[in-house]
Amino acid sequence: MSGARQNAELEVHDTAVLMSLTTPNGRLLEEVARCARAQVDFRGNKILVSGEQANVELAHRFLVDAVELLGKGVPVGPQDVASAIRSLRDDPNSSLTSLVEDAIVVGARRRAVVPKTRAQRDYVRCIRESDLTFGIG
Repeated sequence: MSGARQNAELEVHDTAVLMSLTTPNGRLLEEVARCARAQVDFRGNKILVSGEQANVELAHRFLVDAVELLGKGVPVGPQDVASAIRSLRDDPNSSLTSLVEDAIVVGARRRAVVPKTRAQRDYVRCIRESDLTFGIG
């Protein structure tokens, strides 16, 4: 089922953020393109997204949030793209920043654990908001 083609562009003003998104070898943008099923390229300081409307909107949402997170110093790598895009697709009202807020820091040397599904995010929120939480399953 092919929908109308749409184009979107995102201008990145911070050179360090742009470098994080486009290198090494553009792996992060390739992963965004693969997971969002849209074509993602960059030219100068602009990231260009094209494809079906829903896919372009999804990739653009991810990229806008990724730019914001990278600007704050939060690392975003190719290994994070698939689960983040899946979460954004499952919950159109969520954002990457809300996913990172749900992260659980296990230790100083380890990477934070981030809930990958809506149910996991709800469970983490419940743990933080309640004195007693039961998990079954």
